Amino acid sequence: MSRSYQYEKRRGIVRVRYYRKADDERYLVLIRQICDERPTYGYRRVTAILNRVLREGGEPGVNHKRVYRIMKIHDLLLQRHTGRPARLHEGTVITLRSNIRWCSDVFEITCWNGERVRVAFSMDCADWMSAPPLITARNPTGWPRPSSRLSSETMSVCMNYLMP
Repeated sequence: MSRSYQYEKRRGIVRVRYYRKADDERYLVLIRQICDERPTYGYRRVTAILNRVLREGGEPGVNHKRVYRIMKIHDLLLQRHTGRPARLHEGTVITLRSNIRWCSDVFEITCWNGERVRVAFSMDCADWMSAPPLITARNPTGWPRPSSRLSSETMSVCMNYLMP
């Protein structure tokens, strides 16, 4: 807690969050009219229209920061855009029929003997039917095996892992 805040608290001094100028009430009436006519306009567009109206009447324009302050005090600002979508993706993929959207994955399993088994598969997002997986084995040095066929035992372990 800062020293100045403690001093003000002891003395009973209340800080005003926003200052108010003499012409704020006059501008507030005009700003409310603009916001009522165009509720989707932010403070920048409201400032442009307000300045156009004021200059037509022969008065000087208003700074956009002042318009922002007046709109903020009276809760006339739009909701801030954060760039995030309004709807969060929860993991469900909607497709109208089969064979339109597919998902795929590739992973690798290291066996006890040093061989690495790589598995690639793809699935239809509509009915979750899986295409036959592509399974390849590599020896510890990383080169393909001389025989590209896997043993039936390794193949059954992989298939049980994929489709229990």
